[in-house]
Amino acid sequence: MADEDDSRHDPPQDDEEEDDTPPTPPSKPGVAGSKPLTTDMVASHVSLLARTGNGLAHAYTRLELHGEGVTNVDALEYYPHLRYLDLSNNALRDIDALASLEYLLSLDLSTNALRTVPASLDKRKYLQHANFAKNRIEAFEVTSWPLCAWLNLNENKLTALSLPEFHELVHLEARNNKLTSMNGIAAQKLQRLYLGGNNIDKLSNLEDKVNLQLLHLRGNKIKSLEGLSDGLRSVNYLNLRGNHIEKAEELDALVGLQSLKVLVLMENPIDQISNYRLEVLLRCPKLERLDKDAVVDDERDEVEQYRQQLEREKAEAAAAATAKPEEETE
Repeated sequence: MADEDDSRHDPPQDDEEEDDTPPTPPSKPGVAGSKPLTTDMVASHVSLLARTGNGLAHAYTRLELHGEGVTNVDALEYYPHLRYLDLSNNALRDIDALASLEYLLSLDLSTNALRTVPASLDKRKYLQHANFAKNRIEAFEVTSWPLCAWLNLNENKLTALSLPEFHELVHLEARNNKLTSMNGIAAQKLQRLYLGGNNIDKLSNLEDKVNLQLLHLRGNKIKSLEGLSDGLRSVNYLNLRGNHIEKAEELDALVGLQSLKVLVLMENPIDQISNYRLEVLLRCPKLERLDKDAVVDDERDEVEQYRQQLEREKAEAAAAATAKPEEETE
């Protein structure tokens, strides 16, 4: 499934001109193994010349620098017009210096050594795409990126995640962290939510996710489908593979997911119950794939026969229950 990068909103222009020869940033006390970003390195990797300010000047707006082992980016304070920043696959430990980059649209800091996404990056008015995958992040301190549509926090060490003011977020990935709850993700426009490989034991905070289309929760500790809301009218893909769902009656929670096309429940105890596929398809008649196998027409015919069989058995049981008291009266 393709990721989306919403770049419809451009930052306003400003009047400041770019200095072609920025001064060398003041040196800081040395740290063993440190490698600061230098203005020479920046000059070798910037691109995308664009108008800035009142349209009378130009500045480079894109910087891509990978695999250089950079640990410090203080030099970026001299490049305030950067909009696209890709410093993936380095060794960054601190990114407070990015607070000066007011006009960022896209930020890729994946595969670094970050432990925090600091509050100094809060309120980035124009940021739409952010990738922090494969770091060591334990705290995400940002509360508001009002235009952010795509956020990747995969493979970190987050135990909790709060996104109170991410009103335009449609794609969120936080796989392979240590999250214990789905609470705190207040993005009502979410369309794709990936939370596989965490320690979540309960479905929650889904009531207002009316735009959600994909929900990926593989490899958690979920025991019950309680929490699947009828409001999830747009969900067409649900992956709960490798959880702890056991009881057949849990399947009743799927009835409200009227748009569901793909369901993955394999590697749960429930996939061992008698007539497993028939029981699922009875509740989700629009499914096109269950686990790894497509639903074929012959199987749908079998589901209809199974439904009729259950109705007969139910009617017979009701009749027998009515007849028994009459016999006891006689």
